[in-house]
Amino acid sequence: MAGYKKYNLPGLSNPVFLPDWLQVEIKIIPSSVPGWTSGQRWTGQTKITFHDTGNGQSSATGEYNWAASGGRASIGSPGSYNGIVDGVRFIVTQRFDEYVGHAGTDRGNRDGYAIEMAYGAHGYEAALKAACAVHGAIIAAKGWNVDTALVPHQYWSGKWCPAQVLNRGQWSRVVRMVSEAAAASRAAAA
Repeated sequence: MAGYKKYNLPGLSNPVFLPDWLQVEIKIIPSSVPGWTSGQRWTGQTKITFHDTGNGQSSATGEYNWAASGGRASIGSPGSYNGIVDGVRFIVTQRFDEYVGHAGTDRGNRDGYAIEMAYGAHGYEAALKAACAVHGAIIAAKGWNVDTALVPHQYWSGKWCPAQVLNRGQWSRVVRMVSEAAAASRAAAA
């Protein structure tokens, strides 16, 4: 069984326990970056939203560098997310006590955290495993129930996202994997 490490993520009151094979970096993108919508304090979240980048060449580091250099503004799509994960790395990009511009609707932006899965660098399966670990650990730290807290981006706006998961018909698999990850994270916390 893998070991777990304890992390105090900005804006979460309880620690998050993640598998020790997953590298965690906290690199907050400032709200002054063009196209990035962080900086507005908000603590009413009740859900966590599963996204993927839609970029078959992406990595967590590459997506971070793109967003931090104003890439969202350059494509005319201002937004933000709490973090980005690939098969080996999770980068926290925005505090968990802020409004996150990710969902395509104000309700989704207010009610949901947002984690992006970058699947290009290490393959889909590795990225999915890591993304489910992150979602599960955050759900466990919040004391939420996976069945009511975990939603696909599609839930908020109808956008076909996370496309890689939906294209494969694997949302029920994701829910199962996140449930297992949440249970493992809770066990590590105990």
